[in-house]
Parts: sequence; structure tokens; C-alpha cells
Amino acid sequence: MNGADLTRIAVALDGSGHAERALELAINLARRYGASLVLISVVPLPSTMILSPLAPGSAPVDVTPLHEELLARAKRKAEEAGAHDVVTVRLEGHVSDAIVTYLETRPMDLLVLGSRGLSTTARLFLGSVSDAVVHHAPCPVLVVRYA
Repeated sequence: MNGADLTRIAVALDGSGHAERALELAINLARRYGASLVLISVVPLPSTMILSPLAPGSAPVDVTPLHEELLARAKRKAEEAGAHDVVTVRLEGHVSDAIVTYLETRPMDLLVLGSRGLSTTARLFLGSVSDAVVHHAPCPVLVVRYA
């Protein structure tokens, strides 16, 4: 792939430092190659959330507003940095499945995502989101480590 092939770049966001670094890189790439930028955030459904064993009987919390704000902030950041054609997408479901399904129906030239997200506990039970996406995404995936 060369720069001329980058016309649609997606970045997965979850509010973590790794995702923030992925956003910065995706913005730079979109700006450099004049690509459109799709900002993706996935709201886990209650069935995919893991409740704390220390808080028995606790109900899942609706985190949709947090994801909406995350996307709005990321869009402002991208546009202020000079990216054009910035679109936000809020999905629901199992994070890796939702991202892969979205990419299968809306082809991208590149997906950028962080190497680790916010849910370390969930990763122990569900597996790494970045690992699952790398193995199943229908486009190249750039995994960004946060230093």
C-alpha cells in the first residue's frame, strides 16, 4: 500500500491512552494523504460487560453518553488539526465483532487502533480486541503502542 491508496482511514476509540495515540496518528495520516477519517467507538451491550465480583447485584451502567462525548471531542480535535471529512460512528455490541462487521460493510483503506484499551479485566475473559481485529479485519490494521 502506498499513500495514494489511503483515501478512507478509520480509528477505533475507547478513551484510553493507547486509543488517544492511535487518534493522533490517524489524524496525521488523514491530513498527510487527504483521506477521510472515520472515528469509531463501540458501546458494549450489557451482555458483553463484566460486572465487578466485588459489587454483587450491580447493574450495568449506560455508558452511551460517554462514548458520544468521546467521539465529539475526537472530531473537534481532528478538525482543529486540519483533517477534513471527519465522520463519527457509534456502534454497539462486542467491541471486536462490531468493528470488524462495520469494516466489512463499509470498506476502509486502513484501521488504526491502540494496542490496549481500558478493559484489562475483560481482556482476561474475552481476549484482546486489537488481536481479534487484526486477525479478522478486511483491511490493513495499524496497531499503535502507547509509550
